[in-house]
Amino acid sequence: MRTSIFLFCAVVFSLTPINIVSQNSKIVVEEDKTLTVEQVFELIMDQTDYKFFFEKGIFKTFPKVQIKKGIIKTNKLLKRSLSQGNLDIEIEEDNSIIIKEKALNKEKALNIIKEIQQFQVSGTIIDASGIPLAGASILEKGTTNGTQSDFDGKFSLTTTNENAILVISYIGYATKEITVDKETNISVVLEEDTTGLDEIVVVAFGSLKKSNLTTAVATISAEEIQQRPLRSLGDGLQGLVAGLNVNVPSGAPEAGVNLNIRGFTGINQQGSPLVLVDGVERNINDINPNDVENISVLKDAASTAIYGSRAPYGIVLITTKGGKKNQKFQINYSSNTRIVTNPNQPTPNDSWDHMEFTNNAFRNNNRPDFYPQLNIDRARAFGAGDFSNPIFDGLDPEHVPFGTFALNPTQWAAWKNGFANTNWFDEGLKKAVFSQQHDLNVSGGSETTSFYMGLGYNETNGIFKGIDDYKDRYSVLGRYTADVTDWMQVKLSTNYVRTEEEGPNVLGQGRNYRTIWNVIARSYPWFPTHNPNGSVYRFNTTANTLGPGGSEGVKRNDITLSGEMVLKPLKGWKITGQYTWRANTNDFTRITLPVFQVLPNGQEVRTQRSAPRSSLIKRTQNTAYSTVNLFSSYERTIAEKHNFYVLAGYQQEENNLSQLQVNSSNFLSPAIPTVGTSRDIDNATDRLIRLGHSWLLWTLLLQL
Repeated sequence: MRTSIFLFCAVVFSLTPINIVSQNSKIVVEEDKTLTVEQVFELIMDQTDYKFFFEKGIFKTFPKVQIKKGIIKTNKLLKRSLSQGNLDIEIEEDNSIIIKEKALNKEKALNIIKEIQQFQVSGTIIDASGIPLAGASILEKGTTNGTQSDFDGKFSLTTTNENAILVISYIGYATKEITVDKETNISVVLEEDTTGLDEIVVVAFGSLKKSNLTTAVATISAEEIQQRPLRSLGDGLQGLVAGLNVNVPSGAPEAGVNLNIRGFTGINQQGSPLVLVDGVERNINDINPNDVENISVLKDAASTAIYGSRAPYGIVLITTKGGKKNQKFQINYSSNTRIVTNPNQPTPNDSWDHMEFTNNAFRNNNRPDFYPQLNIDRARAFGAGDFSNPIFDGLDPEHVPFGTFALNPTQWAAWKNGFANTNWFDEGLKKAVFSQQHDLNVSGGSETTSFYMGLGYNETNGIFKGIDDYKDRYSVLGRYTADVTDWMQVKLSTNYVRTEEEGPNVLGQGRNYRTIWNVIARSYPWFPTHNPNGSVYRFNTTANTLGPGGSEGVKRNDITLSGEMVLKPLKGWKITGQYTWRANTNDFTRITLPVFQVLPNGQEVRTQRSAPRSSLIKRTQNTAYSTVNLFSSYERTIAEKHNFYVLAGYQQEENNLSQLQVNSSNFLSPAIPTVGTSRDIDNATDRLIRLGHSWLLWTLLLQL
């Protein structure tokens, strides 16, 4: 037994088939497979020009190789397949690969035997009550050699030496290290891991120790969020909480995330959780990730019941940072940059290939060619930059570099006559965009006070050329806490957020990205971008994204002021009063401009990709929100294991919204697109909405 294990260890270190074949050679695996070494060779030979020669039976003892569906480098696949052998590998000029067994040096083998003395150890893993722990992990320290305990908690492991250290771990139990010390049978008792049970978790209107939680609550720390460059806080939640689905609808700068807890919530609907920031309902996309202290996700009905019908689909509770008592004055600055590309951008056919494919389709349908051969030949010459080719004889030499010509006084050549070669994705989209984020915060505290001030700037740019396609977010967070007495604490906070965003207006539909992609993808490659006189070609789609078609933008200002007083008249009894006032202004502007082309005779007409007229939508919305929270909680632990917790409170909200919108059209001058310079006022609305709510709430938690 020891001899066979020795051979195994020896051959592992004798083979390093890292660069057997070209680094660029790759194999496509259509489905998950488990293959023998010979079958791996067959797979490689089917997709490459490599040939394998080896003695029959040489791989008889080699284990099978498990490979996943996808693309894998040939070198990597060979390394995995041959790593268990002591082999000589040679590759000939004709890509023939010859594999032979390598003779093991006797002296080297004896040295390895002396160095590697295998030792068999077995044992049982149990808890403090003597109950076997099935599935416990047993790992030899410093190696990847390990096993798991069976249903009865038993295990058996061959270690590299008789004094090896075993690392034993099990979920919910403290990890333990045991030295074998020549023992062939050991018994290990694992103790429950209480680390983290005293961690305080924010739940609804209060907080509890994790050990006292009886509902489905997940927590996220600041470190988990801030270790990655983020466009928004919502982006940072992806993959951090089981059951929390984070959907990013598009890559547009202004696109926020859609949150959903545990998926399906009803027929034809997918409800979103209630998002509360320091107890106030807010937009998660407004929060600076660097200002977050922790996040609690309340998943089930028990944890969200206190909010009633406001939170049927769960709650996301966000707590922002504050200073710490007895902390020296600190200044922190962080910055990150992001480069965004469009890796899945299609590569369209060249115009002459497109024409030939179309003609083939017509022929297969027993129909005559759609494109004349003259047009195809002109397109090839245009693509080669051969503008002096005799095939262009009879055309205006100044028109040829544009891929079109004057068909008649009122029409530029198109369809069967155009010969440009335009990649519309390259015309309208950038290859890569640069975005950045900067954060500066100061904090500190004394024995009775603490403070925190955070400043943030986040710039996110979009991929459209020509027009400002971006979203900028500016944020300020200030928090101050003071212990007035031993039983009274006062907290003050302010948060200001300003966002500015702008994007292309497509055919008067605003930032309709579906329309943009649809029209770009369906534009023919032989459409030129511009006419020979410099005006926009009539089927030029990117005129809407490059600026002439107008723009859509939103500017928002949001300020939140909060005050809180906490009283602790008796041990375990806490009374909290909170007042929050929030004001929000939202200015929306959509400018629509017609796009014109100039015909060969000098007449100016709208293009086929133009809005019918100039127009303006101007909307201003103001929101004033205030809320009062008054709640009291009492918590007590009896005999160090019986926990009692009760919470009762009152909440009141008032929300006032005023909105003014004006729709106007037909500007006197496209350079001044305002309501005052519009010939027509199409519509004007003025709305005032006032909402008020109040709730009585209570909860009781007993843990015996």
